[in-house]
Amino acid sequence: MQKNLSEEVGAVSVLGQGSDLEVTIVEYGARLASIRFRGREMLLTYPRVEDLAKDPFACGAVCGRVANRIENAQFSLDGREYKLSVNDPPHCLHGGQRNFANQHWRKVAADGESVRLQLHSEDGDQGFPGNLHTEVHYQLHEDGVLDIHFSAETDAPTPVDLTSHGYFTLGETDTRELELSISSRHFLPKTRANVPSGEIVELRPETTLDQRRSLAEHEERWTKADLKQHAGFDHYFPFHRTPLMPQASLWAPNSGVQMQLFTDQPGVQLYDGFGLGGTFRPYAGVCLEPHNFPNAINQPGFPSPVLHPGETYERSMRLVFHSLS
Repeated sequence: MQKNLSEEVGAVSVLGQGSDLEVTIVEYGARLASIRFRGREMLLTYPRVEDLAKDPFACGAVCGRVANRIENAQFSLDGREYKLSVNDPPHCLHGGQRNFANQHWRKVAADGESVRLQLHSEDGDQGFPGNLHTEVHYQLHEDGVLDIHFSAETDAPTPVDLTSHGYFTLGETDTRELELSISSRHFLPKTRANVPSGEIVELRPETTLDQRRSLAEHEERWTKADLKQHAGFDHYFPFHRTPLMPQASLWAPNSGVQMQLFTDQPGVQLYDGFGLGGTFRPYAGVCLEPHNFPNAINQPGFPSPVLHPGETYERSMRLVFHSLS
């Protein structure tokens, strides 16, 4: 089903209407506006879809060109310095002030189970080099499965790292009640400037997130170990399992829903929503953002995010919803 709600959010596509898993996507930010599983909302949402046009939290959006923070909004590539848009002073967050979450994508194909959206980012957009053609493909499958596939091509070397920025609730009102496991035994510590230091630190058994615990208990263990640098979680965790296994899982004890995340990305940013405000209260939704190591363009020891002409950037993530009751 497709319809136009407003010029602000663009065309709306509803996948799997009336089925166990129903997904709503809008052109503005190529956003997941809603994921309903067996009649229950899985995402943090606004009262009206049109409200997404004024959303400051990138709710459900595709973030890019580069997800997470680029330190001091600058980088060097092939001997040239690039200055980027600053939107998290002094850094460039998720690609800058007018990043992909704040642009209108163009729907190029859709049916009842899938939709493809494209965006052309011009050379110099937010300070990044090269023309970049980007596509995101949402595909619904049976048994509560949603696939999200990202692809991009460029005509000049440029960093690329795309992610989906949904705030998951699984029907709960406080994400600290959700139970979480992430297939990681390491994390990236941050500097006081809130960017990775370049270290990859191994976690002790009592602080690893590779064990199913409530977010509140994970946070308590991190507080005791003096690992937290925020009021809650906003950290990157490199994976240690094959993409054939779920790299992260959420459980909602009250609604009886489990969500599994599969991805070919090397790790995930966990943000538990402690900084939400305005329409939403803190801890109203939790983000699991699969992407490359943050600030990798400025850290030679991290996997390179640079895409070259003639190459195709391709990354995927899969969300699987189960009812445990």
